[in-house]
Amino acid sequence: THAAEVYWDSTAVVVDADGIHELFPETDEDWDQVWAAAVTIAESGNLLMMAPRRVDDGLWMQYARQLVDAGNVAIEAAVARDPERVLDAGEVVYNACTVCHTAYVTD
Repeated sequence: THAAEVYWDSTAVVVDADGIHELFPETDEDWDQVWAAAVTIAESGNLLMMAPRRVDDGLWMQYARQLVDAGNVAIEAAVARDPERVLDAGEVVYNACTVCHTAYVTD
């Protein structure tokens, strides 16, 4: 989703021929965008649990709850304004997204 992309793109460590480059939110506005993306991720999980989006009452609901939990971890990292926690939370979000997409998204 767009919110996940915004969250993931907000913080990065890039190693290239010129050295190590760290990208992280610097301004209040930057951090607000990270927080808003995290809230959107958490609320997306809530929306996935509601009809007509709910696919089933089994794994779908479990995965949607995992997305809510991942979003909440991401919110906490954004509120703390901790780039390392944002990176770690980004992995939690990625894992929550991937497990569901693997089970339910087909091409």
